[in-house]
Amino acid sequence: MDTSSLLGISVTVGSTGTTSALNLNSGTGRINMTGQLVSKGAVPVAAQVGGGTPTIAATSTDTAGSVETDANAAVSAITITFAATYTAAPVCIVQAADSDAAVAMGSGTGFFADATATVLTITFPSQTAVTKFNYFCIKNE
Repeated sequence: MDTSSLLGISVTVGSTGTTSALNLNSGTGRINMTGQLVSKGAVPVAAQVGGGTPTIAATSTDTAGSVETDANAAVSAITITFAATYTAAPVCIVQAADSDAAVAMGSGTGFFADATATVLTITFPSQTAVTKFNYFCIKNE
């Protein structure tokens, strides 16, 4: 297939109003992408365990985003309820997005992240400072 005619155009498959999928199969080869991987969708809902109100970035999606605690000393976890339920628990990677989150992640007293089909929970030692985390979730099949 001559792909030179496809340069500079945008292709939309499916619709935003229905459940649709785009499958890319390459056998034992690779799927190559040039450019940036962009996640779009509804913003999930964040809550704090232990009181207070976290802030989730307005550009966050079920796939990737940023969330930060408030300065409530009792907070010991953040939950992120996905805007759409996955069909099974995704694999989520969480990273420190500031020095306070790095301290929480580096403590030996219990930092971990766990996801179900509906919620990502980030558990950490209680913090008295605003603590920011980034996350990336993807479902394996």
